Amino acid sequence: MVTGQFHRRLSDKILAAFGQANAAGEAEIARRLREALDLAEGRDRARTARFAERRHREGNGDRAKWAIFVGARNAYRAACEHGGDDEALSRAIDRMKDAYRSWSMS
Repeated sequence: MVTGQFHRRLSDKILAAFGQANAAGEAEIARRLREALDLAEGRDRARTARFAERRHREGNGDRAKWAIFVGARNAYRAACEHGGDDEALSRAIDRMKDAYRSWSMS
């Protein structure tokens, strides 16, 4: 039998891998890790109210904000690589900074 503690520890590891995949721009891997995270957390959700609160607080809001930041960062990188004009680069870096601020303040 697998204990709830095991699942919490496993879901923490999956969440860390999810963040790393997002940061690396690996969208397909991040999507699959999100599915694995939902599966691992779903088993514990019914057992522990504290775990459900943590998932809501850390999971949904932070994941969405982090994904927005990664998208903005990738757009900025693409603009830099393709030699975008100064105004386009300025807009891209401003979007990236705003997304990072939003994520880091949550």
